[in-house]
Amino acid sequence: MKRRLSVALVWVLLTILLTSCWSRRELNDLAIQVAVGIDKAGELYKLTAQVVEPSEVAKKGAGGVRSPVTTYSATGKTLMETYRKMTLTSPRRLYGAHLRMIILSDEIAKEGLNKVMDVFSRDHEFRTDFYIVVAKNTKAENMLKIVTPLEKIPANRLLSSLETAQRYWAPAVGIAMHDLINDLISDGREPVLTALELIGDQRIGETQQNVKEITPEAVLRYAGLAIFKDDRLIGWFDQDNSKGVTYLRKKVKSTVAIIPCPEGQGEITIEVGRADSKMITKLKDGQPEAQVKINIEGSIAEASCSIDLTKRVVLHQLEQLYKESLEKKILTSIRAGQKLGSDVFGFGEEVHRSNPAYWKKNKKDWNKAFRKMPIQVDAKIKLRHSGTIGNPFMKTAKE
Repeated sequence: MKRRLSVALVWVLLTILLTSCWSRRELNDLAIQVAVGIDKAGELYKLTAQVVEPSEVAKKGAGGVRSPVTTYSATGKTLMETYRKMTLTSPRRLYGAHLRMIILSDEIAKEGLNKVMDVFSRDHEFRTDFYIVVAKNTKAENMLKIVTPLEKIPANRLLSSLETAQRYWAPAVGIAMHDLINDLISDGREPVLTALELIGDQRIGETQQNVKEITPEAVLRYAGLAIFKDDRLIGWFDQDNSKGVTYLRKKVKSTVAIIPCPEGQGEITIEVGRADSKMITKLKDGQPEAQVKINIEGSIAEASCSIDLTKRVVLHQLEQLYKESLEKKILTSIRAGQKLGSDVFGFGEEVHRSNPAYWKKNKKDWNKAFRKMPIQVDAKIKLRHSGTIGNPFMKTAKE
């Protein structure tokens, strides 16, 4: 009798579990958001969500008459309130699990990241692998209205462009939510985010006319880095200074560098295939100082001058020219960070590891110490080969 009762109880429990799911989400009840823009509207937040139109994205060929995405906007005192108020215009509840990109206005970034990032890190529906960028000199909502070529969904275009630029062009770096959280809680490293700017005619960029021409009237372009102190935006780095950050953060996967030809006319383009860096810090007379060691392996990608690239002595000469150029650029980047009083490179982290007693005593005033910290840069360059041909065409033609 007891055995029969146990079997019956198990059967009832299994029936309940198999016939219902408390966390189930019906696709027809959801609006899948792929990008979010956050602006200020007076004292309120304005949130703009880019939502996918599944039926239009699924169509092959020229597509339908509707846009593959639409945007919904609302304002509120908090972002969660703003999300809920979007139901006044959106026929479905916004779903965040497939979010690819958050765009912050520079006004929001100057006010502080902690105020707007909490909901995205706290809500279980959002993952932490989406990227975060800062709109430079325009509102975030303007970025989400631009019709882009190649990709039907503008958010996918932004994502693909950022990942491609990060892979092949060092000044760009994708900062995901989990990376930003690590920077914000880190002792000795300030946050950075990639800057995004709008180039061209925004009015035309918001229409299909923008993708009907060979050259779009409006394009979205990544433009260096946004520099933070604590969680507030305090300045911008151009592409050269941004390279210094990515080198020291070990984010360079591949890039190119241009150096002058040894005899003064023309340029040599070097393709960087491998880059590594190391920080060494120590105390001298009770004050921190640092040395940066950078190792680069690359090859000659392009030459517009008459030199003999088959000779090792010539490659050594180019290595020395690149070494001097790279050391100067990285030092310029570090000096720019020191001038702003923002250690986005992570020297403080290394001081923390190598001299914990000093760090415990001085970490609250680290950015002040970083401003006057002596830093040296030593680059070691190795050019492996000169491509599929030996000498440039210019030299061959002269001979």
